[in-house]
Amino acid sequence: MQPAVTRLGGRTSIDDQRDQVAVTFSNQGPGTWNANTVLAAWSGSGDGPPGNGTTFCHAQGSDWNTCDPGVPAWVGSGTVTSGHSYTFEFQIRANSGASSTTLYFRPAERQADGSYQWINTANGSRTYDYFTVHLS
Repeated sequence: MQPAVTRLGGRTSIDDQRDQVAVTFSNQGPGTWNANTVLAAWSGSGDGPPGNGTTFCHAQGSDWNTCDPGVPAWVGSGTVTSGHSYTFEFQIRANSGASSTTLYFRPAERQADGSYQWINTANGSRTYDYFTVHLS
C-alpha cells in the first residue's frame, strides 16, 4: 500500500485522517544531540517558544511527547554526534474540521526548567523544515 503522506519539495498530502511523517536533520554543530533533543512545532517566524500542536497532534505520550507545546518527536536513548543525521519520525492526525495548512518544525533542546532552546546553524540561521498538509 502506498503511504498517504508524500514528500515532494516541502509539500505533503494526507489522504486520510492520520499518517506517518519523517523529517531528517544533520547535526552540524559542535555538540551532541541526546534525549533532550526534540523536534518542536514552530510558528514559521520569530524565536518564541514552540507552538501549540494540538490541531495535528497524534497520541500524546506514546507518539507525540506533548501536544502543547507541540513536540512530536525526540532523539530518545541514543546520541547524534556532530556530522551525523537523525530522522525524527512521528504521526500527524488531522482533527475533523481542520483545513489545509503549512506545518513548521525546528530542532530544539529541552532545558532543565522545561523550556526549549532552538538549535540554529553555526552562522546563527534558523534550522527548520516545513510541509503543507492538504486534507482530501
